[in-house]
Amino acid sequence: PYELWRVPLEGGEPILLPVKGHRSLQPSCAKGRGALVFVDRTLNTDLMLGTMEGEEDPAPVAPSTRIESGGRFSPDGSRILFVSERSGTNELWVVDKADGKVRPLTEEAGDALRKPRWSPDGRRIAFNVARQGLLQIVVVDADSGLQRQVTPGDGHYRLGHWSADGQWIFYSREKGPDWQIAKVRLDGSGAADVATDGCLSLFEQPDGTLFFFKETAEGIFRLDPLGTQDIAVQPDDVYDTLNLEMTPDGYWFARLVDGRAHLSFFHLNDGTMTDHALLPGNPTGEFHVDPAGTAFLYTAISESGTDLVIVPELP
Repeated sequence: PYELWRVPLEGGEPILLPVKGHRSLQPSCAKGRGALVFVDRTLNTDLMLGTMEGEEDPAPVAPSTRIESGGRFSPDGSRILFVSERSGTNELWVVDKADGKVRPLTEEAGDALRKPRWSPDGRRIAFNVARQGLLQIVVVDADSGLQRQVTPGDGHYRLGHWSADGQWIFYSREKGPDWQIAKVRLDGSGAADVATDGCLSLFEQPDGTLFFFKETAEGIFRLDPLGTQDIAVQPDDVYDTLNLEMTPDGYWFARLVDGRAHLSFFHLNDGTMTDHALLPGNPTGEFHVDPAGTAFLYTAISESGTDLVIVPELP
């Protein structure tokens, strides 16, 4: 979520301001008075379920009057995981597709809870959450809700993805001014850097080939088990590097075609693209395709508004 931070002019660590809004934007301080005004944007988004063939209109999944986002199909397609503010804070929720029952999975009450990812066997879920102002990675059991923080809490750690065998979690950690790809076991042991200059990992093939981004060059790069590195997708073919879903054969992405958003697939073997479903309504860019490739989840804006908020004296 968008929140307000401040940092000393001479530099230093950012400090989170205890000023809570829905989405705090455009802060402006009164000179010499310690007062602050900002825009508080209220936003309601729904998680929508659509079909590739478009034979049915997209339908909301477990709607509420709060924000729903980050929808993910379980590996067997029977459950849908999502992030919702319906309880007052961002939490993970799960809905059973067969009976439509919705249940909370976490009581984290943490900031910046985002990017939930199922393990390959569907038994666990990894996600990012801010604790004491630091972005951490937590793994939660999909049935019991028991969880473990797998990162040490001494810096920011961005979740990448699960390893192909489900025994490791790839992530990016702060390394000076840069980000370093690394991996860790589910119990927090065995943390080790990956020998590459990448900044965020995307996907691991069953043979151990790793796909990742760099800070120093555009495109999607590939690292094979022997340490050979090359570029898998040229920059002109990467449409939205922050919102794509890789598979063994390529990646799903959203792109504009004649001014309308489509869900498309880039084929790694020959570099061709195939347009599939139209993303109707007001999609925010988030999406996920089910394992069978017949349905997809996306987040749509149902309503929004803004208020001005005044803080007479900053803490």
